[in-house]
Amino acid sequence: MNEPNLKKNLELLIAGLLKPLGYKKRGATWNLRRKDFVFVVNLQKTPWGYDEYYINLGINFPELDEKREFVSDMHCQIGWRLYQMDELLKKEPHEAGLDRLKSPNLLLAEVEGLIRRHLLPLINRLDTLEDVKGFVNSKPGYLAIVGSVHNFLGVNSSLM
Repeated sequence: MNEPNLKKNLELLIAGLLKPLGYKKRGATWNLRRKDFVFVVNLQKTPWGYDEYYINLGINFPELDEKREFVSDMHCQIGWRLYQMDELLKKEPHEAGLDRLKSPNLLLAEVEGLIRRHLLPLINRLDTLEDVKGFVNSKPGYLAIVGSVHNFLGVNSSLM
């Protein structure tokens, strides 16, 4: 599968799973607005010239940021990659299945499986600031968190 088709097929797969949940799309980024935060999903091509992509996830707190009509992943105060949520894949340097060695159908099936097993349940679980606080307090080691978020959520950063 050449790069334009791979990106298009990945975008169609992600959009098909996120749009029914209320996500809005701009480019290769999707936003879901909650009362106190925005959940962001982004498809990013690797900078190393390969036909590989990452699925970046993030949470933006508008109260800690300027008001944005649409939030990119680079404006999230909490961020991570989808593959990091999977016990078998979290040590891999790239998104599972998004390498040039997989067949297109296998690749898309793997990505869909990751989204269904990890991302969709998390989206359904995170509805309020208390939900996000619980997620952060569960100490998933893969989260990158901006310092101001610890105070905002009332989370002890020394426990992370």
